[in-house]
Formats: sequence, C-alpha cells, structure tokens
Amino acid sequence: MRTPHREFLRKFQSLLALALMVLALALMSDKFLTVDNGLNVLRQICVNLCLSIGMTIVILSGGIDLSVGSLLALSGAVAAGLLKNGVAIPGDRCLH
Repeated sequence: MRTPHREFLRKFQSLLALALMVLALALMSDKFLTVDNGLNVLRQICVNLCLSIGMTIVILSGGIDLSVGSLLALSGAVAAGLLKNGVAIPGDRCLH
C-alpha cells in the first residue's frame, strides 16, 4: 500500500527536481534570477517553443502531423546553405 507522500513524490518528482535546481542556481549565482537571464533563456528556446505550440494545436485539433522534425531539419539545411553562399539575413546588422 502506498502512502500519500510517496504518491505525491512519484507524481511530481520532475517538477520537484526542477524547483530544486532553480533554487540551487538562484542561491549560487546572483545573476540567475534576472530579467536578462530570463530573456536569454527565452531567446534560446524560441524555436522549440514555436514548434511545440504548433504541434500541440495540431494534436488537439485531431490531426497528427509527425513531419515537423524533418521540416525543421530541411529549413535549417537550406538556411545554412544560403548563409554559406553569401546570402545575407534581412535586417541583421551583425553580418554587414
């Protein structure tokens, strides 16, 4: 027979581990819980966030589309090829 505490830990172990890591990093670094760090994390995950939101909408609407990974790989390969051959990114001031 399981106790309520073990059941709670089993259900929320990932969330508890994440909260423990955030707490440890916040105590170790004074720059962890800053707006700049939060914006940096959002910039790093924006592609995955857009893909996951899109896939969630597709799955919730009843359609299953598993081609997202291949389309992401194809668009990344095309973009890398264009950048390698000298095509500039519109609006990017760093490459000029």
